[in-house]
Amino acid sequence: MQDRIAECGRMAIKYGLITYAEGACSTVARARQGSLRAKVLTEYTKAELLLRKPSADIDAKTGMKLNTLQRQMEDFEKRLEALKILDRAMIANKKLQDADVTIEGCILIWNIGIPLLKNSARMHIYKPF
Repeated sequence: MQDRIAECGRMAIKYGLITYAEGACSTVARARQGSLRAKVLTEYTKAELLLRKPSADIDAKTGMKLNTLQRQMEDFEKRLEALKILDRAMIANKKLQDADVTIEGCILIWNIGIPLLKNSARMHIYKPF
């Protein structure tokens, strides 16, 4: 049952239904003995949610509107955090040995890491790639 809920979360994030994806993640996280496949799929969903959630236009500390450079830095930090989540999920995925889940994780890592292929950010994506 948890595998199906995790897959529903993946489908929800695919179609932009953020609240449903968050609900699926929290449901799988509350389970006492979850399946490894459901946990890995939930980690994939969490990484994508991190990037899909709209960011705040106003800085919480200063109360001023964020400029373009600050937004780019926030996007950069979100991508790095998402890659860290996916990297940990891929380590757990080795135990699972499910080809479909592995391929999906590799595609996510590739799509999230592509914008970081600049010379200054390559050191951050070396391990996940």
